[in-house]
Amino acid sequence: MTEFINVSELLPEHSGLQVCISDTNPVKVLQWQCKGEPIADLKRGVYLNSLDHLKKAESFIRLAKETYADLVLTPEYSFPDEMLNRIVYDSALWPAKGALWCLGMEGYSLHELRKKMDEWESTGHTLVIRNASSRLIERNFVDVLIYLFLIDDKTLCILPQFKTVPMSELWNDYEVTRLCTGELIYIFDLSGSEADQNRFLSLICSDALSVDPQKFLDKTEGKNLTIFHAQLNPDPRHQGFRSFRDRIFNRNTGRDIRLITLNWADGTSIDNIEFNKPWSAFYKKSTDGTIAGKDLRVRNLDKGTFYALHKYTEIWYSHRGGALQEI
Repeated sequence: MTEFINVSELLPEHSGLQVCISDTNPVKVLQWQCKGEPIADLKRGVYLNSLDHLKKAESFIRLAKETYADLVLTPEYSFPDEMLNRIVYDSALWPAKGALWCLGMEGYSLHELRKKMDEWESTGHTLVIRNASSRLIERNFVDVLIYLFLIDDKTLCILPQFKTVPMSELWNDYEVTRLCTGELIYIFDLSGSEADQNRFLSLICSDALSVDPQKFLDKTEGKNLTIFHAQLNPDPRHQGFRSFRDRIFNRNTGRDIRLITLNWADGTSIDNIEFNKPWSAFYKKSTDGTIAGKDLRVRNLDKGTFYALHKYTEIWYSHRGGALQEI
């Protein structure tokens, strides 16, 4: 059974992450809707063996540093292990103070990930939190989202979170007997000494089909909530995902809930399955059902973001193509 844990329960005192701090400053989000032809390996999981992809990952991280992004996102199975290693071993590439990086990692065998965590921990300048990895159902490989953020100027926190259920339908036979599934989903509540009103959590693709939203809604009751949904999904408009969004938005009137979905781009293919509608989007409940201002819509359109209003929910859709995008 999936358990939701507040990150503050795992750490000493923390000065706060911008995504959790309740102030008037907007949270600057940078996301990578990547494109490629990843490989589905029965022992390692999904990965992309591409020098061009690695170079794009490096450019993405350097842009995150240059723009001082508060929240950095990549989709499921996307971020190269080699680039993560560069970040861990080079403090010049670490997130800024108060930033949270959510990296949907390429596949690892369970043995390889455990070896990596030992290596990262041995550097002497990291805190590797193993709560989730110690509770894995052990099989061949993992689908992991790794959070990176600073504990202080000299310590990088590495916090892995694992997919809790296998993929559905098209790839169910691939993951169902080979994926190491997790039991923990983290809720970020690190606000330091500031007002404590914001919460953040992530779901990995099919998590949204099995996790009962009411559990994390109850756990974050009275707080503003942002959810990141990382995907490698050729059918993001599947009825199960639509039902998930319905339960969040249409049944929680008056609550400030935001959802960021991030998928691989149009033109991606895996095992002859083509992606053409990634449906990466930002969802936000409208307070009065009125359309967002024209100036805002024009500015976002210039960034490749399109707007719709559906049943009091504002939806900002990303362009289908591969892109680095600020929200």
